[in-house]
Amino acid sequence: MAEPLFFMDGDGPAYSQVREAIARPILAGRLQPGDRIPPEQELVGLFAVSRMTVNRALRSLVEQGLITRRPRLGTVVARQLGEHAVLQIDDPEVEVTSEGARYSFERLERSVLRADASLALELQAPGGAELVHVRCLHRSDGAPFLLEDRYINVGAVPRVREESFASISPIRWLLDEVPGYAAEHVIQAVAADGETASRLQLSEGAPCLLVQRRTWRAETFVTAVSLYYPGDRHRLTGVFGPALRGRGLDPRATRSERGHRRSPAPPRRRP
Repeated sequence: MAEPLFFMDGDGPAYSQVREAIARPILAGRLQPGDRIPPEQELVGLFAVSRMTVNRALRSLVEQGLITRRPRLGTVVARQLGEHAVLQIDDPEVEVTSEGARYSFERLERSVLRADASLALELQAPGGAELVHVRCLHRSDGAPFLLEDRYINVGAVPRVREESFASISPIRWLLDEVPGYAAEHVIQAVAADGETASRLQLSEGAPCLLVQRRTWRAETFVTAVSLYYPGDRHRLTGVFGPALRGRGLDPRATRSERGHRRSPAPPRRRP
């Protein structure tokens, strides 16, 4: 029996599943540039989710360049498709609560500094840029879930000067404040140093999954973050490939997964 064109796999937040269900046939070449995507109301019925959830998924696909939305003409697969990697770092609160767990976070540190030459080179940020440095620990049912170490460019997001991050996480705040950004990732396995191991309640040298993410908007550096996940509890999965006819790859959507029901898989490094 042929695999249905659109289907949800049951893993992750609903909007993420809808986004990946639509991206999957585009990346696999089953939908071609110019092909129509069903209207929102039809997708609501197909996936049994709210219209808000469908709308959020479609907006994400527009930002990724996979689809185009035109008033009165509907939604179609984008005409100009290059190579895409559907890698989404979701709000940790959404990841945790979607599995029925209790989410909490703690701000560990917040400071304001100027990027010296070494730090500017490491972050690929402007020399002398004013930065907010913030570190947070995200928890699931009280257990460490994610350690976040982030720099934010005050010149790109001036409102960050007044934000303490005492009651909202940097990830959640930036998702609300900086729409329409571009990002690149490096994913690697690392051994936890003493401080990281202590924060994540691991043995020193235990494996961690490190996702380094750099974000910019209109060629302006916005933020750089290192996200440390306990290696025995998380994994990132995905195959990256083009959405062009005749390339013959089998791309899958990529996301962060909690690994307590699966054995951990080795991460891939994006070139």
